[in-house]
Amino acid sequence: MKDAIGTIEYIKAVGDTVFITGRVSKRYMDSPLQLYELASPEIPGNLQAMMPLSVVRAKENAFMFAFPFYHAKVRRIASYFCVCVGGEAIAPPMKISNYKDFGENPYAFSVSGESECDAVGDGETDNTERISQALSKGGKVTLKAPGCYRVSTLILPENAELHIEKGATLFSCNADMPILSASQKKNIKLTGGGCIRVPGTRCASAVFYDCENIEISDVVFQGSRVASIELLACKNAYIGGVFAENAGFVCGKGTKNAYIFACSYDGAKDGLVLSETENICVTGCNFYAGTGSGIKLSPQGKEVRDIHITECVLKGRFSVAATDGIVCGANMHDNIYLSTCNSGTALYTSTKTDCGIYSEKRFINDRFENAGYGWRTEGKVEISGKACLNNGTVWQELYLKKNQFSFSAEVEGKGCLFVKDAAGNLIASQEFSTDGLLKVTLTVQLPKTALYALGVTGENAMLKQMLCVY
Repeated sequence: MKDAIGTIEYIKAVGDTVFITGRVSKRYMDSPLQLYELASPEIPGNLQAMMPLSVVRAKENAFMFAFPFYHAKVRRIASYFCVCVGGEAIAPPMKISNYKDFGENPYAFSVSGESECDAVGDGETDNTERISQALSKGGKVTLKAPGCYRVSTLILPENAELHIEKGATLFSCNADMPILSASQKKNIKLTGGGCIRVPGTRCASAVFYDCENIEISDVVFQGSRVASIELLACKNAYIGGVFAENAGFVCGKGTKNAYIFACSYDGAKDGLVLSETENICVTGCNFYAGTGSGIKLSPQGKEVRDIHITECVLKGRFSVAATDGIVCGANMHDNIYLSTCNSGTALYTSTKTDCGIYSEKRFINDRFENAGYGWRTEGKVEISGKACLNNGTVWQELYLKKNQFSFSAEVEGKGCLFVKDAAGNLIASQEFSTDGLLKVTLTVQLPKTALYALGVTGENAMLKQMLCVY
C-alpha cells in the first residue's frame, strides 16, 4: 500500500494574504514543494510543465505558503490550489476555505429541520423515490459520502435543502431530462461540496422556473451539454462556490436579483449567459470558455438591465460578448480580460466598463415604442409609446465626446431638460411650459469625453421623442 504523501491543514485568506499550511510524510522532509493555481478542481496532465505560483521547502515535515490574496485587481476566491512534492499532488485541488467571508449572500434564507433519507449510494440502486420522499417532508436531506446516488429526475419542493456531502455524487443516466428541477417554488437549497453528474444531457442539469429564494453553493456540476444551472423567471438567487464543467450558467426569461459569487467554469461553451435579466451581480468568478465567451449578454431583441461584473477572470473567444437587444446599466470593472471584449450588435445605455464597451452616443428607443427599454426612470413615470411624467424623471446615460452638443425633446406640459455628469452634477438645463406639443432644445459645451445623463424631469408632462443633435 502506497504511503500518504502528506496533508493540507488549511487554505485561508487573512487580510491581503492567503496561507496554506500542511505536512508531508517523512520521505519528503526538507523537500521543495510547488504550489499551482488552477482554474478547476481537476489536476491537468501538464501540471509539471506549468509555472508554479510559489515554491517553498518543508521544514522537517511542515510547510507553509503565504502569497498575495490579490492577483492584479482580482481576489483569488474562485481559484483552486494544488500543492505538489516530488512530482505528486499532496491532495486534490482546493479553494480558499473562508471564501464566504468576502461575499455575503444578499438573499439569505433558512430551511428548518432535517429529514432522514435511506438512499443507497451503491451506484446501481434507483434512489429517485427515496430522495423525493425525504425532500417532500421539508428541511435538510443529506446524501452522505462516500456514495454514488443514482436518480432519474428529482422535483425539488419548497422549504427543502438537498445537501450532497463532499465525496458523494448524485448522478443520472437520463440524457433527456434535468437531474434537478423546480417550478413555482420558494426556499430551495442545493449545498454540500459534492458532485452532480449527468451523461452529456441535451438539457440543463438543474432547471429552476419561476422560483423565489434559491441557494446553490459549493457543488460541482459535470456532464451537461447545455447548461449546468438554468434560472428562468426566477427571483432572489445565490450561486456561490460552484464549479461547472463542460456547460456553464444561464440566467434568463425575466430572472431578477441574482448574485453569482466565487464560481468557476472550464469548458468549450459560454461561461455565463444573461438573457432578459435584471439586477445580476457577478463577483470573483473564473470563466474559461474555450470557443465560447466568458460572459455573453444575450437580450434576444429585448433587454438586459443592471448587471454588475467585478473581480472576474474571463477568457474565451471573447471575454465578454453580446447579441441583438438592449443592455441598460452594465457596470464592468476591475476584471482580468484574457481575451478581447466584443460589444456585438447590442445597443448600450448607462454602461460603464473598463474593457472598451461604451454607451451609445444617441438615444435608443427614442420614441418609447419598445416599452421602457434603455431608459432610466425615477418617481412616477409611465412609458407606452410616450413617457408621461407626474413628478417623475426619465433619462439615458450616453457616452459623448468633448464638444458642443445639443439634444431636443418633443414635450407637453411643465418640466425641464437637463444634462448631468457621471457624479450627478448638473451641467445645463432648459425649462419648458407649454399647453401643446413643443420641440425644446438644450445646447451645452461638454467639458470632456465621458458618460453623461441626458433627460427630462416633469411635474405633469408628456414626452414624445428625444433626439441628439451634433
